[in-house]
Amino acid sequence: MKVVIIAGGWHFPRHFYNNALDINIPNGYEVDFVAVCHRNMTKELHVEYVQKVSNLPDDVTGKMDKVLYQDFADIDYLNSIGWEANLYDNTIGDFNFINQWLDTSPKSYDVYIYLSDDVFLTKEWKNFLRDFHFNSLPIFKHNGKDWVPGILPNDWIHIGNCPNPGRKVMRSSTGIFTGDFIQRLGRFNTDNIKLIREGQENNLWKHSDVDEWNLVQRNLQDYLELHKLDNKSFRLSDTYRSSKYMVEAERGLISNNVIIRSSFNKGIQKFINEDNLR
Repeated sequence: MKVVIIAGGWHFPRHFYNNALDINIPNGYEVDFVAVCHRNMTKELHVEYVQKVSNLPDDVTGKMDKVLYQDFADIDYLNSIGWEANLYDNTIGDFNFINQWLDTSPKSYDVYIYLSDDVFLTKEWKNFLRDFHFNSLPIFKHNGKDWVPGILPNDWIHIGNCPNPGRKVMRSSTGIFTGDFIQRLGRFNTDNIKLIREGQENNLWKHSDVDEWNLVQRNLQDYLELHKLDNKSFRLSDTYRSSKYMVEAERGLISNNVIIRSSFNKGIQKFINEDNLR
């Protein structure tokens, strides 16, 4: 089983990159770690994160952000610890990171795992591939109205970390895809996206700043529905932005989430406690 873990490099918290490598690899698995970087992190850029998190309260999400940005990683550091990290044009985020890597890599894999690098990986991440191997991942399927517990079939094509509650459309902060599906898809459709940030290195902190990039996930959902594949797309939880393995940030910060708060808070309460922070 050949697996690649692709990180979308923008925020560069060392916590994420170190912990992503700390994963149990089942016998017979080969795992590559690839960072597609849209800029290189510097001390000067990292200072803005330090200032942001220093003003946060010591509630759970504030603590998570402070842990996340204790230190930063740059491209040289990533290559020294086991990532294959390279600088790419800063164009479009989310699944377009995968496009950029596919355009330059001759390798093919059985499973592709994409993670934005502002994801907070919990202690359970260490067992993710083991749980995947033994088909013991918590799986949720859409029953036409909502996300409910299910079983992962052999012909799955996509697993997302979490749902947009009540909706079938996926999120594109994370994604797990079969190699067969990636080969069939070719590339993720970004043709209708005009927001290109090439040459820009400034942070955008507001939820609405890059809303247009949500079309990446909408385009993919449309593709699944057109080809009657949407019933082969699953989630790891039924709560917004969180599962037992990870919590997705909003524009770099866990505490920055401002929408669907009830589902988000439910997930934080369910999956995150002092023992699960590392």
